[in-house]
Amino acid sequence: MAARFGQYLSRRVLALAVLAARPDRSAALLSAATPLRRHTTMSADSADPIFQYVVLRRDLQEKVGWPLGSLVAQGCHASVAAIAKHLDDDDVRAYIALDAVDGMHKAVLEVKGETQLLNLARQLEQSGVAHALWVEQPEAIATALASKPARKSHTVLRASARSTSRDDEPGASAEGGSVRAALRGAVDALRAAGVPEPDASAEFLLAHVLGSQSRGILATHGLEPLAPAHRAEFGRMVAERLARKPVQLIIGEWSFLELTLRVRAPVLVPRPETEELVELALARCAAFSAPPHVDAGCGPAPPVHVLDVGCGTGAIGLAVLARVPHARCTAIDVAEEAVSLARQNARALGLDARYESILLPIERLAPSAADAQADGRAVSGGAPAALYDVLLSNPPYIPEADMPSLEPEVAAWEDKRALCGGREGLDVIIAILERAPALLRARGCEVWLEVDPTHPPLIRAWLGDRPHVRLEFVESIRDFNGHERFCRLRVT
Repeated sequence: MAARFGQYLSRRVLALAVLAARPDRSAALLSAATPLRRHTTMSADSADPIFQYVVLRRDLQEKVGWPLGSLVAQGCHASVAAIAKHLDDDDVRAYIALDAVDGMHKAVLEVKGETQLLNLARQLEQSGVAHALWVEQPEAIATALASKPARKSHTVLRASARSTSRDDEPGASAEGGSVRAALRGAVDALRAAGVPEPDASAEFLLAHVLGSQSRGILATHGLEPLAPAHRAEFGRMVAERLARKPVQLIIGEWSFLELTLRVRAPVLVPRPETEELVELALARCAAFSAPPHVDAGCGPAPPVHVLDVGCGTGAIGLAVLARVPHARCTAIDVAEEAVSLARQNARALGLDARYESILLPIERLAPSAADAQADGRAVSGGAPAALYDVLLSNPPYIPEADMPSLEPEVAAWEDKRALCGGREGLDVIIAILERAPALLRARGCEVWLEVDPTHPPLIRAWLGDRPHVRLEFVESIRDFNGHERFCRLRVT
């Protein structure tokens, strides 16, 4: 069974502590929280829904090592953020707040080891923040808390159904070892080799081996023995990760919004920022909004033809088709491997009837009048017939000077043509801007681009110097990391 993973490393997390920022409320209120859009919960104990795994909403991303002030900045109660101040950044991961439910804001903290968990529990006691802790071995922590005078406890400790001993430690278990021991050994090896995000890497790989749907494998499989075949497969994958092969390419698939896409080198692996590009365009672009008479059931929505420039795996176009039933997509790329993979993903998702991927540079899609005439094609007004309602693109945009600093996971495994955008990173972007007015059907049609954070002012200036390019710079939008990542333009 193909595992469905988070969109990128460190995007989903086992909730060791679920916090509510209303100290006057019982922790039991957490069980009444209504799941929100793309916010899923899986009860760790069906009889007690307080103890949950929490998958954070995709539009409120968590980030390992989140700055101390970020919880407050994202709307979480100050008392939750204050807890993070007293914990070592190396020992705790503080994740972004979820939506307010019944007057509460929730946040997630993940800690390493019993000492750090004890520190966290004490900080929670002192803060008065309603909360619940779920740990596999709560006895030592409960004893330590009981020995410390404190006001009435808000802490609820719950033992995992499988936590009965410490024989899951490396070298202490039966032949073959436990899932936990294998995971710890892999994390140690990856960390010693300087591999980024060793915990997340090992968790995703082992979850894939076990056919798990999430990274919460320690709670569901932690003390179980790891079968020899699984151990061998996991060892092979860890060896590939030690060679700095990306987790996505080791697994061979990755999720993008609601889709699971096949991925393989050297095609660019879809990034979470590109998910944001798609969601922003779907939410703000008029081309994707059905007219009122369609909503009233008076007829089908008019077709929307999307152009995806630099399609890679097909992520952008296929995600649009999955959300917009009346859309069609033409996708182009200069890499044969990308065009082939996008086609395969379209077939696998059952979207191939509305999806076409073509091996073609943007320069060939909209040639000059002279080039078009030389090729024997009729042109009107010096440009090809306009076919598209919206243009979406994650073009190569890394400036040449930044290429040597890329991590091995990127530099050694992904096509440089999909990464490097020339001296300033603008080569393909400018090619798109020059041709977009001729490719889009009418005034008001939009172009959405993912770019380097240095690019929005450069693009605005470039268009300002070229009034003959019939594009208006509408806005730039920051990504979830606060970088100016997306440009929205409109044909005038």
